[in-house]
Amino acid sequence: MAVTLFFSAAFVRADTVKLKSGESLEGKIVYEGADYIKLEVAVSATIKDTKILPLGDIAEIIKAAPDDVALSELRKSVPAPSLMSAPAYRSLIDGGPKKFLTQFPESKHRPEVEKMLADLEAELDKVERNYIKLEGDWVSPQDRVQFSAQTESRIRSILLKRKLAQGDALGALREFEILDENFYGTPAYIEVLPSVQQLLPNFGQRLTRALQDVAYRNEKYEQDKALLDEVSLAQVEAARAQEEANLKRAIDKEKAAGVKWQSISENSADSLNGAISLVRSEIERLKAIDLVALKTQAEQLVKADQLIAENKLAEARKAIEEAVSQTGESIGSKKSNSSSKKSRSGSSKSNPTTYVAALYQKIAEAEDAIALAKEQEATSAKGEKASEVIKAGDGGLVDVKQGEAAAETPDATDQGSALTGLMAAGAKPATDEKADEGKKKSPPKKTPKPTKSSSDDDDDDSRSVSVDEDEEGGINFQMIMMIFAGVMVLAIVVMKLLGIGSKKESDE
Repeated sequence: MAVTLFFSAAFVRADTVKLKSGESLEGKIVYEGADYIKLEVAVSATIKDTKILPLGDIAEIIKAAPDDVALSELRKSVPAPSLMSAPAYRSLIDGGPKKFLTQFPESKHRPEVEKMLADLEAELDKVERNYIKLEGDWVSPQDRVQFSAQTESRIRSILLKRKLAQGDALGALREFEILDENFYGTPAYIEVLPSVQQLLPNFGQRLTRALQDVAYRNEKYEQDKALLDEVSLAQVEAARAQEEANLKRAIDKEKAAGVKWQSISENSADSLNGAISLVRSEIERLKAIDLVALKTQAEQLVKADQLIAENKLAEARKAIEEAVSQTGESIGSKKSNSSSKKSRSGSSKSNPTTYVAALYQKIAEAEDAIALAKEQEATSAKGEKASEVIKAGDGGLVDVKQGEAAAETPDATDQGSALTGLMAAGAKPATDEKADEGKKKSPPKKTPKPTKSSSDDDDDDSRSVSVDEDEEGGINFQMIMMIFAGVMVLAIVVMKLLGIGSKKESDE
C-alpha cells in the first residue's frame, strides 16, 4: 500500500507526452533537443527508465505546472524520518512547506501543504520537549527512562536499517554488534535478526570475490606504477601510504575499543581472510538461535516490563520466569562477545547484556527504592512525633510563664512604689556599710604640715575632701547591683505600660 502511494505521488510532477500513435507516456522530461527529447519514466518505486522520443513521433507535450513539481519534491520529505533533531525539523519546515506557500500562495495544493506544515510544527514541538520519534511512534522522556531497553534497542535497529538501505554492510553489522551485546532478546533485536542473517552470506561473497582479485589488483598496481614518471610515482606512493596509515589507525582504535567488526583492507589478503572467517562463525552462531522461541519470550518480557512500570514486582518476576522457560536462558547465560570491554552504546561492562537480565535488574532497583522510601517514611514519622512533643512542651512553658506574669505583675502604681522602696532600701545599707568600713580603716599616717597662706588652706580643704572620698571607696559594687536591678524593674514596668511583651505572648 505504501509503495502504491509513493508511486502515485511521483506522478504528480509527471510531464505527459502524447504520441501520434495514440500512446500516452508520463514521466519527467530530462532533456529537450532539436530533434528528440529524453523522458524519464518510473518502472517501479525504485527503478526508472529513460526513453528517447523523436519529435516527429510526438503529437503533444503537456508539462507539469511548477507547483505540481514543487509539491512532488515536498512529498518526498514528509513524513519526517525517525530520530530527527529540532534543527533538522526547522530546516525542513522553512525550506519545505513555508517556502512552497510563499512561492505559490494561490496553488490548488495549498490546503495539503498547510496540513504538512501543521503536522511538522506539531512534531517539532514534541522534539523540543525531548520526545523521540521511532518509526511513527512517539516516546516520551519518561517512557524512554522507564522502558530504556526497548527504546534504546529500537534506536539501534533503526540505525541498522539505514545502514542496510545505504549499502553499508560493515556499518550495519556494527550496529547489530551493539544490539547483540546490550539488547539481546528485545523485540527490536528479534526484528532485525533475519535481515542480518541474510546480510552475512552476501557480505561473505563480496569479501570472497575481493580476496580472489587481491593478487591481481596488487600486481596491476605495481605495473601501473612502472609507467609513471618520477613525480607522479611519488604522489601515488604517498597516497597509498597515507591510505594504509589511516586504515591502521582506525583498526588500532577499533581493537582498543573491542570492536568485533573492524575495518577491512581490500588490498590485504590477511585482512580479507580474517573478515571471511568472522562471517562464517557469525553465520553459524546466529543459525543456532531459535527465533520462534525467542520471539515468544520477547512478547512475555514486554508484558513483564509493563508490570514493573505498574510496580507489580511479584507478578513481573513470575512473568520473567515463565518467559525464561521458553529458551532456558538464565541471567548470565548470554555472554557478550567482548564482555571485558566497555560497550560502545555507552553502558559499562557491568550492565546486563540481555533483556532478561535488564528486567531482573529493574526489579532489584525498584525493590531497593521501595525499601528506601519506607525507611524515609519511618524517619519522617519519628521527626513529626518529636516535633509534636517539642510543640507540646513549648505550649506548657508559655502557659506557665503567662500564669506567673498574671500573678506577679502589679499595676503600674504598685510597681513604681515597689521600685522606689527598693532603691531606698538599697541606699541605707550602703550608707551604713560605708560608716562601718570607715571605722575599720587604720588612721592615716601623720606628716608635718608646712606653713601656708589662707588661699593655700582653702586649696588644702578641697583637696582633703577629694582624698576623703577616695579613701571611702566611692560607690561600692553592691550599690551598683541594686541600681541595676531597679533599672530593670523600671524597664519592665515601661514595657508593660506600652504593651511590648503582651502582643508577642498572645501571638505565640
